[in-house]
Amino acid sequence: MLNAGIPNVEIRIYGDGRHPGDALPDGSRMSGGLTHRNGIPFGTWQDRYMDWFRDLGFLQKPGVETKAAKDITAFLSQLRPHEFGRRSGGGAATNAQDSAVSK
Repeated sequence: MLNAGIPNVEIRIYGDGRHPGDALPDGSRMSGGLTHRNGIPFGTWQDRYMDWFRDLGFLQKPGVETKAAKDITAFLSQLRPHEFGRRSGGGAATNAQDSAVSK
């Protein structure tokens, strides 16, 4: 997606983290939930999500065009007409990659 120029893509990979139901060292199960987990990076993922969501403009007043909408409109306007809406089995991401490679 990054190579294709898809706008507003982020990925965060955490080396240590658990999901609800995961086994813990004491044999119990992780109860999960959105907790900060003593300041470890994984424990603050929900803050990073809200930063990203806010940056894209999703927390504005209703009816205001988001940054995400503007960015995707600009991205789609760069596609050649025969590439827009073309399906090759992989959806929009594959189409965008195809167009980035064929330019």
